[in-house]
Amino acid sequence: MDFCIERYHGNSLVLPVALTTPLVSESGAITYVPLSIAGAAIRFKLGEITELSDGYSITRDDPAGNFTIIISATLMATLVNTVYYFAAEITYASGIRETLFVGKLTLKDNVVA
Repeated sequence: MDFCIERYHGNSLVLPVALTTPLVSESGAITYVPLSIAGAAIRFKLGEITELSDGYSITRDDPAGNFTIIISATLMATLVNTVYYFAAEITYASGIRETLFVGKLTLKDNVVA
């Protein structure tokens, strides 16, 4: 598991992602540069929520290697269990497929109703 998130039940979920790749200079210094996601297919699943669900979206900045997964509060409110597992996968234009991350979401009751 890459990370765990706690969220209040019914609040929207926003997951910003920035993909980089290491670049080693002649001196051996490592810097990280954006990894373009142009032409890539990005998939995300949380419980029964997928890219086909209403209230799910991904915004993208392909040259910068950035994308944001957004699940609306309305869609999040449909989740009935306390714990869900999620994963994001990318298939680059070259055909290479990679799981970017997997995680666990724990939903809590709202303190203020």
